[in-house]
Amino acid sequence: MKFLFWDFDGTLAFSRDNFWSNVIYDCAMKAGYDRGFEILYKKVNEGRLFSWDFKDVSYEERVNLLWWDDFEERLSGILKECKMDEQSAKKAARSVRSCILDASNYSLYEDSDWILNKAKELGYTNIIVSNNYPELKEVMEQLGIAQYFEEFIISGQVGYEKPHRGIFELALKGKNPKDCWMIGDNPIADIKGAKQFGLKTILVHREKPNKCETDFCFETLKEIEKVLS
Repeated sequence: MKFLFWDFDGTLAFSRDNFWSNVIYDCAMKAGYDRGFEILYKKVNEGRLFSWDFKDVSYEERVNLLWWDDFEERLSGILKECKMDEQSAKKAARSVRSCILDASNYSLYEDSDWILNKAKELGYTNIIVSNNYPELKEVMEQLGIAQYFEEFIISGQVGYEKPHRGIFELALKGKNPKDCWMIGDNPIADIKGAKQFGLKTILVHREKPNKCETDFCFETLKEIEKVLS
């Protein structure tokens, strides 16, 4: 068996710039926030809101709906720092989830369907390995690409964030690392995380950074076909 581990955001699909920050800002505005985008943007991006800000931490007992509970608690705290009252902050934090899970906010890269189908034709099993919210599979179903995947290893469901060893150990269970590729757009989470297990790697949609040890770097997903056999 041959396996392709795929990242999602920035690899197979993309959203508007600063997607999470803009969604949070929109929700906060509806709940009465009036201090401007830049102040909130800075607070949201201080590295203490999202589970993937804590890559060395495992949280196996706080997954699925509890993942959202923890996110909303952290976000409401940040909103209170931005001078929102507690009730309004909690209201804004609760409303973020439905906006994030709206599949219309995501667009597939033009060659996503093509390469996923081609990979199956070539005998590969596609597996999602993503730092993301628990409902990612449902969003992918709405986007029409969940059908290409046999497994979904999602941080919000398992309690580990790439490049944590835990998420890769789950993805590799019962598999030989020599038969696996990791494909993603993040040199640390995707490439460095996979390299600790000896996986072959492909960095996409960006130039290869200095000291990045990826095996291949492609501007498009369609180019991946060249190295699959």
